[in-house]
Amino acid sequence: MSEERETYTISPSGQVETVERAGVSMPADYTFASVNDYIHAADRHFEELQCLALGMAGEIERLRKEAAPEPPVVNESFTTEPVGEVRLKLGAPPSCLDDAIDAAMEKENKA
Repeated sequence: MSEERETYTISPSGQVETVERAGVSMPADYTFASVNDYIHAADRHFEELQCLALGMAGEIERLRKEAAPEPPVVNESFTTEPVGEVRLKLGAPPSCLDDAIDAAMEKENKA
């Protein structure tokens, strides 16, 4: 059984600067200051920069998924309850809903 270990580089102020996992060093976080310091370190190798780019791409993808709006829930059952002053019949096509809302809004705006 292989044990995955992490090694941390700590700044004089006690902040974690880099984390090393499986022999690959990465900045502790993806803030501009941390990434900038990491990139410009004197002992940085090209392969480490490649890993950084891939790690950041993965983080960006994860954040985009979290920020993506939920797809709208499609309700295929229609109501006979009033929408404004227009009633929809059961089984009405979705375009009928838009027309009903528009008609109700026009009626309300005229009042």
